[in-house]
Amino acid sequence: MTDTPRILFVADGVSPGNASGTYNGGGWISSLLSLAPRLNIAFRVADLPPREPSRLEKIRKYYLGRDYDDSPLREKLRGEIAAFRPDLIYLFGLENRISEPLLDVADVPVAVHLQGMLKPIAAAYFPPGFSQRTFLSKFSVREHLLRNGFVYAYREMCRGASREDALIRKADIFLGRTAFDRDRILSAHPEARYFKLDEILREPFYAAAGTAVYRQESRLRILSTLSETVYKGLDLVLRTAARLRSQGIRDWQWDVIGLDAASRMVPIFERTLGIRSEEVGVRYLGVQNAEAVCRTLLGSDVYVHPSYIDNSPNSVCEAQMLGVPVVATAVGGVGSLIADGETGILVPAGDDKALADALLSLSKEPHLRESLGKAGCAAARKRHDKETILRDLGNIIAQCCNR
Repeated sequence: MTDTPRILFVADGVSPGNASGTYNGGGWISSLLSLAPRLNIAFRVADLPPREPSRLEKIRKYYLGRDYDDSPLREKLRGEIAAFRPDLIYLFGLENRISEPLLDVADVPVAVHLQGMLKPIAAAYFPPGFSQRTFLSKFSVREHLLRNGFVYAYREMCRGASREDALIRKADIFLGRTAFDRDRILSAHPEARYFKLDEILREPFYAAAGTAVYRQESRLRILSTLSETVYKGLDLVLRTAARLRSQGIRDWQWDVIGLDAASRMVPIFERTLGIRSEEVGVRYLGVQNAEAVCRTLLGSDVYVHPSYIDNSPNSVCEAQMLGVPVVATAVGGVGSLIADGETGILVPAGDDKALADALLSLSKEPHLRESLGKAGCAAARKRHDKETILRDLGNIIAQCCNR
């Protein structure tokens, strides 16, 4: 082993020429990798661009249940390891296509920086009143022929979840952020070494930290960030908005980033619940980049995170960093981000009455919005401080490399 630790960073879809990644998680990964030059290490980002499966591979997987052939990926990983000769491999995420092949071929320690975890997600996938049947239709080409609809995504999630505990036991070092992910890892692998490392946020949220403006009006401008994912809580948004309308609240605005008018999911939720978005004041803004999300948040009075499961959602952290008060469901690791009544408000998952009551309370007490926003901002500034995270990452690498 050399005097300077040699670290091979490995992430799905992130390569030297694509440092930002090709998926939603790429932002925080590239933010963390940006610190690597400041560490006393020699490092390389593995060149593993996404590979599109062949038509035959897709048919075998979709209709015969056979996994894609990962032997080319294993050889590529072996080549990366042999060429760089790392002391430690730093793997982003355990739920992607790279994790199992890498853990099988690695001949040096692997540190897994946790993202999402499949088993808890599979258990909380469908909101109350929803099931696989909700998303099946005899006209659903995506589900029955193309195998890329919501039910197929759920079944793939379940397949991954069934293997997750065994995969956790293949690694011995984990980095996480919450009591939720720590307990999940140690329950599956009690002998594992677990280190806490907070996330670097996207740069616009540092530049605008603490700049939220607290209006005195009772009319709330609410914002949520969702995706085409069943468990993210679109049903709770619609049911809460409908409840507020039934109580005579008709001049509030509830915007949703991440979904737009072309969303396949919105009409399914509207039809199942019997609630039309435009009739209850819910508007869809589509996908936005970091700068646009920052501006939209700063134009809002409260951020609502309605998910049924999450570890440490960046959207909550980003809202807190700006000083926007947050109301979130008390699920997964969210309780590690929010002290209820101090740095935000927690409500039970799926409880539209509790969420509506929390929003009504905030509308009547502008000073509460301000106190929660400022306290959340102070907590986020400390949690996401770059220098602290840089120091912690250096210490963790040193310990993992026995230095």
